[in-house]
Amino acid sequence: MEGNADANGVVKVTNAGDITRDAPDHGFVYAPLWFTDPGPGVRVEQSYATGNPLVSGHWRPLRDGTGGPGAAAGQASVVSGDHTVLFGTEPLFRDHPKGGFPQVARALFTVAHSASVKESG
Repeated sequence: MEGNADANGVVKVTNAGDITRDAPDHGFVYAPLWFTDPGPGVRVEQSYATGNPLVSGHWRPLRDGTGGPGAAAGQASVVSGDHTVLFGTEPLFRDHPKGGFPQVARALFTVAHSASVKESG
């Protein structure tokens, strides 16, 4: 799902996976995304906090009432699978997201490692 394309700000998050281990409990969003109903084999690495995850900034719902921070609350913001890591946050945005660079590094290492491991069959 996606939020307002011009929304940005600091959000509260809950870290739950190896990629986001030791990450701050806040992240940064710009045109926020979230992932609903991750399928089998998809790990939720981070979720938006419940309630209103927006701490500061501007993130309004879309004109039809969808896409606001309330819709993202509790939903996955970072997910990973066999060869992929998807961010709904912006861990590299203009050096604003403090503590976000390690998440990106772990994502790169995870994907590079999974690509180098051949599946047996």
